[in-house]
Amino acid sequence: FSSFIKEWKAIYAFEPDKKTFKKLEKNTASLNNLFLYNAAVSNSVGQLPFFVGKGRGTKLGGTVMTPCLSIDSVLEGKEATILKFDTEGFEKEAIEGGKNTISTFKPKMILSSYHKGEDLWTLPKLVLALNKDYKFYLRNAPCLPYWDANYYIM
Repeated sequence: FSSFIKEWKAIYAFEPDKKTFKKLEKNTASLNNLFLYNAAVSNSVGQLPFFVGKGRGTKLGGTVMTPCLSIDSVLEGKEATILKFDTEGFEKEAIEGGKNTISTFKPKMILSSYHKGEDLWTLPKLVLALNKDYKFYLRNAPCLPYWDANYYIM
């Protein structure tokens, strides 16, 4: 992503899995204005149960208590220009936690829509309630896994 976007004011990245977070730190060490959080993104600040599996098997709803933050609590009124969500089925809660940021600044968004069947219609409805001027484009990336479908929201 950073190879396409040459300049940015700040990047805020959230990763709840400790092992993946260490990879994130290593892979982004050379980037400027980067703020990393070893936490999940939600509609509240606190702790959430997190399942840590092997490989691609991490998700909320397990037995390891993990810190969670909301976008609004982290940004505290700062502008966001792009938000990218792939929260393994927790996209609704992540959007709810960024409702002030989304309604105030209308950032572009990349939003995973394949974790729950109802996400295809509930997520656009939720975003449009925050800003009715958004346009939605659904795209299936030409890569593995084939089920990854994302909304590109402008």
